[in-house]
Amino acid sequence: WTPDVVALSEEECKTHLALWVMMNSPIILGLDMTALTPAFKRILGNERLLALSDDYLSLPARRQLVVTSHYFAPQQWFSGFLNHLLVLPLPPFCYSSKCSYVEFWTKPLTDNRLAVMVFNRGSRDEQSVTFDLSEFGLLCRQDVKVTDLWDGEVEVTPAGLVTVLNIPSHGSTVVLVEGNGNSSCELTQAPIDAEKIRIPSWFAVAVVVFALLRA
Repeated sequence: WTPDVVALSEEECKTHLALWVMMNSPIILGLDMTALTPAFKRILGNERLLALSDDYLSLPARRQLVVTSHYFAPQQWFSGFLNHLLVLPLPPFCYSSKCSYVEFWTKPLTDNRLAVMVFNRGSRDEQSVTFDLSEFGLLCRQDVKVTDLWDGEVEVTPAGLVTVLNIPSHGSTVVLVEGNGNSSCELTQAPIDAEKIRIPSWFAVAVVVFALLRA
């Protein structure tokens, strides 16, 4: 983890570390520890966030949902054979000054808890979003406790909807959602993989033809 090499901002460093932790990746520091600024020390020493990678389930996070505005997504404009020619998804690009690009990453935890990372991938304004926990497979019967893992603030909200405010550009917010008191939550489904690398049909046909010619 080397923020000095790529000259990341403080918010980008927080996002970098959050993604690392959400994916259960081992954190290896490749930088001069004596040169760390107080801000970077606070980021690296966030025990609430680091605890996610120590969860017993050890499940990596998955990107569940992407919400965009004023972006052109090439994959959405191709169909049939042309779409199969795109082996890997092409990144969307902005065509307006009002672009927004927000990603939702979820990580199931023990005791029917869920970590949700909201990543403002856009390069423009701050973003505030409200999301429904049921979309991510977490059903709660009553109020839920939502803990912001960056600042430690705890909020009790009605079951179902969670609101995250003022996420800066390239920044992120990571919240831990769990039942509040006697109320309980239940994880009803496994994470949905929103990014599946597809083998195009033309490649499969080429492999079959090559195998027949070699026979």
